[in-house]
Amino acid sequence: MAEDTPGPGGLIASRLELLFRTAHPADRGPYSIAEVVSAINAGGEASISVGYLWQLRKGHRDNPTYKHVLALARFFGVSPMFFFPDEDAGRGAVPADAALALKDDAVRDIALEAAGLSERSLQVIRDMIASVRSLDAPRPGGRRRPLPTADAGDGGDRTAG
Repeated sequence: MAEDTPGPGGLIASRLELLFRTAHPADRGPYSIAEVVSAINAGGEASISVGYLWQLRKGHRDNPTYKHVLALARFFGVSPMFFFPDEDAGRGAVPADAALALKDDAVRDIALEAAGLSERSLQVIRDMIASVRSLDAPRPGGRRRPLPTADAGDGGDRTAG
């Protein structure tokens, strides 16, 4: 098996991958495995190695200890239940990926505003989101398309005067 090929440990690996991709401050990129390990070990609640966390993230290991689950949950700001199947978390519980998305104040505000709208109105919102996602999609070469500004296209020079 290639070194970066995911192993059989699907749920833990997929949940960790989601956290590494999305649970980080807005003004920086994702945490590295070394940063997570350093913060967990500095907390003193659990001890974890870079190699072990890498194995969990890639699915080569799939049965972390309770202390490791708690430490990872605390670091990323999620419930320890995030690392368990949604059906085990209880009926009516918010799915783990939705709970993570709702930690973002702007996403939560949009969801609350959309609550109670008609199915037709919700479909319009879904279509708008799909359209914006296509504008925000990475371009070849890794750069994102610039979003148009409110004054785009007027060609005027906006200097104070």
